[in-house]
Amino acid sequence: MVKTKTKIILIICIVAFLLIAALGGTLLYYYSHPSALKEFIEKSISRSTGSAFSIEKLSYSINPIKIHAEGILLDPGEKLSGLHLKISDITAEICLEGKLGHKSLVFEKLKIDRFSFHVSQKIRLPQIRPERKSPSTIGRVFAKLVAFFLFRDIRFQQGEVTNGEATIQLKDQDISLKGIHAYLTPDHLVEISCNTQIKWPDKQLSFTAPHLHITTDQAISFTDPEIKARLTAKNATFKSPDVHVKGVAMTAKLTYNLRNKTLSFEPVDLNFEGVTLKQKYKKKSSPFDLYLKTEGIFDLPQRRLNAPRFHLTIRDLLKLTGRLNAHFHPLNPLDIEILIDEIGVYKKSSLPSETRIETLRPGNLMFKFGLEREQFVVKIKGHKAHLIRSALAFYMLPSGWQFSCLDSFELTAIQKQKGGWSFTSKLDFQGMNFQNADSSCAGEDVSVHVEADGKLDLATPEIIANASLKIDKGEILYDRFYLDLNKNSLFSSFKGSYNVSGKNLQLSGFRLGFKNILTLDAHGTFVHKTGDEKLHLNLSVPETSLKPAFRHFILEPFQTEKPLLTALKIDGKISADLELTCKNKDWEVSGHCMWHDGRISMDDKGLSTEGIDLDLPVWYQTRKTETSEDTVRGSLSIRSMILPFFPEQSLALHLDAGPNSLFVKSPIELKVPGGTVTLGPVAGRDIFSPGISLNTSLAINSVEIKPLVSKILLQPVQGTITGRLDPILLEHNTLKTTGVIITKAFDGEIVLSDLGASGMFTSSPVYKLSALLTHLNLEKLTTGTTFGKIEGILDGHINDIEIAYGQPQKFELLLETVPEEGVRQIISLKAVDNIAQIGGGASPFRGLAGSFTVLFKEFPYNKIGVIASLENDVFRINGTNRKGGKEYLVERGRFSGVNIVNQNPDNRIRFKDMVKRIKRVTAKGGGPVIK
Repeated sequence: MVKTKTKIILIICIVAFLLIAALGGTLLYYYSHPSALKEFIEKSISRSTGSAFSIEKLSYSINPIKIHAEGILLDPGEKLSGLHLKISDITAEICLEGKLGHKSLVFEKLKIDRFSFHVSQKIRLPQIRPERKSPSTIGRVFAKLVAFFLFRDIRFQQGEVTNGEATIQLKDQDISLKGIHAYLTPDHLVEISCNTQIKWPDKQLSFTAPHLHITTDQAISFTDPEIKARLTAKNATFKSPDVHVKGVAMTAKLTYNLRNKTLSFEPVDLNFEGVTLKQKYKKKSSPFDLYLKTEGIFDLPQRRLNAPRFHLTIRDLLKLTGRLNAHFHPLNPLDIEILIDEIGVYKKSSLPSETRIETLRPGNLMFKFGLEREQFVVKIKGHKAHLIRSALAFYMLPSGWQFSCLDSFELTAIQKQKGGWSFTSKLDFQGMNFQNADSSCAGEDVSVHVEADGKLDLATPEIIANASLKIDKGEILYDRFYLDLNKNSLFSSFKGSYNVSGKNLQLSGFRLGFKNILTLDAHGTFVHKTGDEKLHLNLSVPETSLKPAFRHFILEPFQTEKPLLTALKIDGKISADLELTCKNKDWEVSGHCMWHDGRISMDDKGLSTEGIDLDLPVWYQTRKTETSEDTVRGSLSIRSMILPFFPEQSLALHLDAGPNSLFVKSPIELKVPGGTVTLGPVAGRDIFSPGISLNTSLAINSVEIKPLVSKILLQPVQGTITGRLDPILLEHNTLKTTGVIITKAFDGEIVLSDLGASGMFTSSPVYKLSALLTHLNLEKLTTGTTFGKIEGILDGHINDIEIAYGQPQKFELLLETVPEEGVRQIISLKAVDNIAQIGGGASPFRGLAGSFTVLFKEFPYNKIGVIASLENDVFRINGTNRKGGKEYLVERGRFSGVNIVNQNPDNRIRFKDMVKRIKRVTAKGGGPVIK
C-alpha cells in the first residue's frame, strides 16, 4: 500500500517536472524568437475573436521586463464590419512582486500613444469563443503551476493614454471623442479628458463639449468598496431647431460602491447659459440662463434612482425645488416620479435694477413618467397647487386681481409603441372668490369644473379632443350684470381636431350657454397659416324664450338708469342661424335672426304689439365692395300693433339685406287718425358702423287734423295736412330732409320745411325745422285760449328752430298782422295785458287807465308786430313797428285803442325765465284785475 502511494507521488512529480520543463522551454523559445511570439499572439487573438489582428513590430526584454509594440491593428473584416481599432505605439514596463506562490504581475508603467477606435451602425462585436467543456485535470494543474511560479493577479501602478480618438456611429446618433488623454498616477488616481461631440442628424440636434474631464478622488482598489470620481464639462453647446444653448457647464461628484453596487451623486451642478427658444414665425426668444443642482443615489441591482432634493433655477424668472424617484424595472423599464415642493417666481420691484422673488408652496404637485405594458405614461396631479397664484405670478392674468380657491387637477397622457398619444384631464376650482382692482368684476363661492380628453397622432401630426366646462355654483357680478350660477349655470363643450402641420382647426361641435337663458352652437374650420388665415364658422342659437335673456341682460342691469324698462314687457321665442367667415382679416357674417310669436307692450304708454314674426336678414362684411345685387331675404309681420296716436293695425314687410345694408323695397302704408301716411321704400347702409346711412321718404295725403290732434288739443281744429319729404337722409347721426309739410288750418297755411336733427344716436339729440305762417285767422287761433282773444290776419315765420332736451335752444321769430278787408282788427283786454307782460313791461291798465277797463273789454289795433330771437339761452323780444323813437309791440287804432310800447328795446332775459313768465301770464284766471 505504501509502495503504491509512493509510485503515484513519483509519477505526479515526474509529470510536473515535465510540464515545468515544457513551460520553461516554451518561454525560452519565444523569448529567443520574437517573431514567433508575435505570430503566436496574432493567431491566438484572431482565432479567439474571429477577427483580423496584426502587430507591425514587437520587442521585449526580461531584466527589466519591458514590452514595446507598434502598429497594432484590429480589423474584423466583412463579417464583423463596423469595428476598427488601431494603436500606433504601446509600451509596458512590468515586474513581479511578492513571494513565490503569491506573486503579482505589476504594470509599473503603461503608455499608449496615438490610438483610434471606430464603430459604425453595422457593428457586430467580436465574440471570444470559450470552450464549452470544463478544463481538464492537466489544465487545472497547469493553471495552478502558473499561478504558483509566475503570478496570481495583475495590478497597474502607472499608466498613460495620449492622442486618442474614437467615433461611434449608431442608427440615429453619431458620437465623436477627440484628443483623448488618460492618466493613472502613482497614487492610483485616474484622470481622463477629451473633446466630445454628439449628433442626432435626423433631428438636427448636436451637443459639443470641448473640455470633458473625469478624475478619481482616491486610488482605485478592488479591496476598497468605493470608487470616487469627479466629472466636469466646460464651454459646451447644444443646438436644435427649437432650442439653442450657448454655454453648458457641468460638475458632478460620483461615488460607486462595489459592495452594494450603488452610484451616488452629491451633488450634480448643471449650468445652461444663453438659452434661446425659437418661437412662431422663426423668431427667437430673449436669452435666459438655467441652473440645476441635485443629489441622490442610484441602486443598480434594484434599478432605483432617488434624488431627495433638486433645485432648478431659470434666472430672473423661476425657481423650482422638489424630489425625484425613478424605478427602471425589466417589465416597466421606466417609472419616474417628480414632486414639486416649492416654486419661486421673480418679480420686478419698484427699482428698475432690483428684483424680488415670490415663493409658492403648491402642496401635492406630482409629475410621473413611466412605461407600463409597452406604453409610455405621463401623469400630472395637483391638490392645493395654487394655480391661480402661479398664473398671477407669471403675469398670465391681469394685475390687481385677487383670488382665493381650492384647486385640484389631474392629467394622464399615454403613448403606445410606434403610436400616438391619448390623454385625459380634469381641473376643479372649489369655493373660488375673486375681484379685480376696481371691483367691477367679482365672484363669490364659484365652482368650476373642466374635463378634456383626446388623441395626438404624431405621424400627421393631429390632435383630436373633447372638452367640457361647467360653472354651476356661486355668484358673479360683472359691471352691472349679475348672475346667480346656482340657478343659471354657465356651461360649454368642445369637440374638434387640430392639424399641427397644416395649422388647421376643425371644430365639429362647440356649445356655450347659460342654463335656462341662452345657448350658442358652432361648428366650422380655422386655418392660421402665415399670410393665409381663414375662418369659417356656422353659428346657431336654438329656439329659446326671449323673456329670461331680456330680464338678465337688459332689464335688471339697466332698470335703475332707465326706469322706463320696468314697464316694458317682452316675450316670444328667439333663434338664429349665422355663417361667419374671415379670410386675410376680411370678416363676413350672414344669415338670419328670428323672433317668433313676439310681444312688446307698455301699458302706461299705450304701446302694444302682438304676434310679431321677424326673420331679420343679416349681412355684415369688412371689405369694401360695390353694391351687390344678391341679397339675403327676410320678413316682418305684426298681427296687431297699437301705438300712441295711431289706430290699431297690422303690418307686413319684406326685408332684404345686402353687404352692411338693409332694405325695405316696398312702400309702407301706416294708418293715422284722419288718414294714412306712406313711408319708404327704406334703404339702410353701413348699418353696423357709427356712420349709419338711411334713405327713405314720407308722403302725407290730406290727413285730417281734427282726429289727429283731438287727444292733444281741447278745442277742435279743422283742416288737413299734406306734404312730401323726399329724400329723408340719415348720415353720421345727422338727419336731413328735402320737401315741405303743409298744414291748412285757421283759414291759412303753416308750411314746415328744413326738418332735420343732429346727434340722433347720442344722449342729447337736437331737432331742427323752420315754419312759414300765411294768412292765419287769429280769431280762430285764439278763441278759447287762456291767452286772450285777438281778431285779425297773421303772417310770419319761425326760422332755424333747434330743440334739445325737450325745449327750444335757438330760433328767429317774426309775427305781424296784415289788414284784410272785411276782417276786424280787435284785441281783448286780457291779450293786451299778456302781451305787455311777456314783452317785459307793466300792465297798461294800472292807475287811472285801469278805470276804463270797466267800460272796455276789447280794443281796436292798427298792427301787432313782434320779432324775437333765442341763442345761447338769451331771449330777446322787440316790436316791429317803430315811430317817433318808440318801438311798438301793439299799435292802437286810428281813433282809439291801446299802445303797447317796448320800454326796453334791449330787452334780454334767460329763456328759462321767459318760459316761466309765459306760463304765469297764460295760466287759467290770469289777466288784469278790474276794480
